[in-house]
Amino acid sequence: MNNASFAAETTGAAVSGSIVFENPESVLNAGVRSFNWRFVPNNENYNEYAGLTTVEVQKRTPSVTNTPSATVNVYKPSLKLEDIALTGGVASTPSSTSLVGSWSWADPNTKQNAPGGKYTAVFTPSNQSNYNTAGVDVEVTVTKAAPYVLSVSAGEITYGQSLSDSGLSGSAQYSAEDASLVEGSFSWDNGSIKPSVSDSNSTEYDVLFTPNDATNYKSITTKTTITVNKAEWPTPVPQDSYDVPWTTKQVSTGIISDASNWSFDDNDIGTDLEVGVAKTITAHYTGTDKDNFEYTSKEITITRQPCNHSGGKELRDKKDATCTEPGYTGDEYCLVCGEKTDDGAEIDINPSGHEWGAWTKVDDNQHKRVCRRNEQHTETANHTWNNGVVTTKATYTAAGVKTFTCTACGATRKESIAKLQYAAGENPNQKAKDGTPTGKGASAAAANKAITSSTSEEGPKGSKFSPLILKSTVQTNTSITLAWTKNSKATKYVIYGNVCGKNNKLKKLKTVTGKSCKITKISKTLKKGTYHKFMIVALNSKNNVVSTSKVVHVATKGGKVGNNKAVTIKAKVNKNGKAIRTYKALTATKIKKGKSITIKTSLTPANKKLTVKKHRGVCYESSNPKIATVNAKGKIIAKKKGTCYIYAYAQNGVFKKLKITVK
Repeated sequence: MNNASFAAETTGAAVSGSIVFENPESVLNAGVRSFNWRFVPNNENYNEYAGLTTVEVQKRTPSVTNTPSATVNVYKPSLKLEDIALTGGVASTPSSTSLVGSWSWADPNTKQNAPGGKYTAVFTPSNQSNYNTAGVDVEVTVTKAAPYVLSVSAGEITYGQSLSDSGLSGSAQYSAEDASLVEGSFSWDNGSIKPSVSDSNSTEYDVLFTPNDATNYKSITTKTTITVNKAEWPTPVPQDSYDVPWTTKQVSTGIISDASNWSFDDNDIGTDLEVGVAKTITAHYTGTDKDNFEYTSKEITITRQPCNHSGGKELRDKKDATCTEPGYTGDEYCLVCGEKTDDGAEIDINPSGHEWGAWTKVDDNQHKRVCRRNEQHTETANHTWNNGVVTTKATYTAAGVKTFTCTACGATRKESIAKLQYAAGENPNQKAKDGTPTGKGASAAAANKAITSSTSEEGPKGSKFSPLILKSTVQTNTSITLAWTKNSKATKYVIYGNVCGKNNKLKKLKTVTGKSCKITKISKTLKKGTYHKFMIVALNSKNNVVSTSKVVHVATKGGKVGNNKAVTIKAKVNKNGKAIRTYKALTATKIKKGKSITIKTSLTPANKKLTVKKHRGVCYESSNPKIATVNAKGKIIAKKKGTCYIYAYAQNGVFKKLKITVK
């Protein structure tokens, strides 16, 4: 009726309004139905219009709101869906009103196997006039059946065999009441068991029945007995006869040790065995399983064999021939049985068969000995010296002594051992030509001894600045890099260092061949903001000193102390040596022979915010004192005509040099 339209009869104009049904609240059953209706125009100028129409009401399919449950069933050959009950299902109308009806299987004749599956269940409403049937999948559970064993029997075995050696036979069916045959196989639950005769037909053992249809049947365990027959002999069995060695003089169980758990009667053990006489004795099996055997006793023949004299022999009554009497080779006797096996023979007098006395010294070259049997028989020989023993050790200042002893008579002789010689550079007393331990020509050992024992912040005497200029080029919180002038005559450089302080002696740190080295550790890692002192010794190929640097004092970064970066030389003269009123920076000047000038210095710190702690002041050195000298206060005296340099160096090795020309 939603598509119905109305128009004025005279004009054909559309007329709006609403359709009103007769008994609009009526619920219609399924099928074709007729009912009255009225059209009520919105415009009062038009009359109502009535009519009759038909409606086809279709059946409704219910909704399954609760799926039914299938009862759990144990498998049996005849089990079908129709044997499985459905419970608890609910089918409802759109308004959630439960419908009355019944549940059944869509295909009730479907045969069931374990473990089951999903099958369609159908709801059939009681009001079939207005509702269709409804289907839903339901999970069906079928458990495996436990077969019923009718009989099981085991094949006979002999003692010593295991259950696995016995075959099993029997039959099984569905249940005690249902004779449906269940095919399968029987096996021992523990086939390794070895029953005793006492277990025969009395002890029950587990047997496992495994159905061929493992899908629908589960394996079950049953029990059965088995017949165990006695074995003939225990194993191993003693031999029929034993040949024992001559040393076996009495009967003992050890004779039959090859057969465990066999022994002789106590009355037989310990009885004597005669050589070559066979003795028959009964041996008995004493094992704990002796009741499982038919035979447990056996007669054994034991025969003691003659001695074969293979256990070694000894000589008796042997006598060596001497220079005055004949000898005898000795008779042979068996060490096992003591029987004499061979006679000896006489030995003629031996002219060399002396019985010598001890060797005695004759002189520095020979010794002699006398025969105790005949004093007329003597022998002379040269001394046999041993390897000698050092009785006085040689030193670097005195020779030593080595004493040799004759191994025969004990005579002695002595040899001198040359004085010890120092290896190159190892003489700790070898000083330089100037008498210092660190100057040119001193040994490495002398320099090392002087440097490592000195408590002076300047280091030991003999060091010079200009021949080996040492300074620090880079400083970090934990390292100091040293650099020095390379000397063409030096083959290596020994670095000494320690934390600054009069109580801290310099330590040998490294030996290098280059002209720089990074120091990161002196016993421990270098600490930040800490002063350290260093010294370098240049050595030649003979391990002697070429030159020794001055001690430098350098601070690591990261603290409140720092280092100088420059030295400035000032004087009251100009470069031509003419006097001026004030001190000004100077790099070169001229001085007349016999005259002098005084210089002053100033230091420029690398970081003005840091304090440079003074370990020593600025020092001065002349490159050639024969031309000009300089003292600790900076006074320069011209000695003779020529040119040289005056070095002014700070505690960390930075320096400035002033060229001096003496006229």
